[in-house]
Amino acid sequence: MPGWLSWTWRRKEHRSDPVAEELAKLQIRHFDQDILEGMPIPVLRENFGKKTTDGFRIELLMRNIIWQLYEYVRADRPPEFVKRRGNIRGMWYHIKTRLHRCKELRGPYCKTMGKQLAVMVRAGLLSYTDFNFRDLNEQTRIIGRENPHIIVFAEKDSFFTFTEEVAATYGCITITLGGSPSLMSSNYLVSEMHRVGIDMSQTFYCFSIVDFDPRGEDAANDFVNNLKQSGLACHAFPQYDKQYDRLDIIQPKNLSENDYDVAGIRYELPASEQRTKLARSWAKRTGGVTGDGSRKYGLESDEFTGERLHELLGKILAPHLKTPAEVVRRRIQMRRLRKALNAMLVYKLNGTLPETHDR
Repeated sequence: MPGWLSWTWRRKEHRSDPVAEELAKLQIRHFDQDILEGMPIPVLRENFGKKTTDGFRIELLMRNIIWQLYEYVRADRPPEFVKRRGNIRGMWYHIKTRLHRCKELRGPYCKTMGKQLAVMVRAGLLSYTDFNFRDLNEQTRIIGRENPHIIVFAEKDSFFTFTEEVAATYGCITITLGGSPSLMSSNYLVSEMHRVGIDMSQTFYCFSIVDFDPRGEDAANDFVNNLKQSGLACHAFPQYDKQYDRLDIIQPKNLSENDYDVAGIRYELPASEQRTKLARSWAKRTGGVTGDGSRKYGLESDEFTGERLHELLGKILAPHLKTPAEVVRRRIQMRRLRKALNAMLVYKLNGTLPETHDR
């Protein structure tokens, strides 16, 4: 069983062989011949061609190519793009060059490849980490040790300094998404959680810092859904008169009456956005900024000061902390002290300073 499935058993525990079932569902199988380089074109057509035309079933072909590349990685025969640790386009260039021997396969199929890779990740067959892609969000996430069941995520990278402070205060997991979250960034986060020994079978409590507008809610939904598709169980919070698998910190009701005038800081959504189905459903669920279902306005997360956010999180997170914030601070201080003492000892012994940064 691939390592990626070893901690997603909770959603597949009723199945005797989840890998075989997923492979069969997606029509993926093992081929002795190298699909990209050793498989003759007539055999390619036999396995991946359309029945009524000379064309190919590109999505099916891509899934089988990706699976064979994954088999090579597991067999310690990684392709060059894996060794290079580049981005996902490195996989595409590897595939594209070899597909060009067949003129019917010369096409702009990079997005198709990316979508089928995502399908396989969501199915629990493999992970983006298996292909050693460069992790663009590595510096924007922190895995806290004391309260790793709590995940605080922000939509914008401009909140990274703030989320650093949150991680240092509560010992929780924090991440900034850089706008719209990608499945890859979520995949890498969950992979690291598993690698450092976090109990993946526990329930996780997710708290969002996203704009109070349709796109902000969409980003929050995508991120939490990615976590759930990776096998995590998320606590349900009562919110907007329903149950949500996250709690939104940025809401008009959380503005301080003494410091804010909602009418003065809200912004007007573009008319084209107000007319979208996304905006209509968001306004209906949340009540919108004005509370009456209007989809005319949004509220930027940047309008909340750091002090106000810390105040809100202090109250909201307190009931869910397994390790109190004061204990977290003491432990972090002790770790930093040990690192500093170790750095001084190493320096005295060989005259060099080890890296002492502690997150």
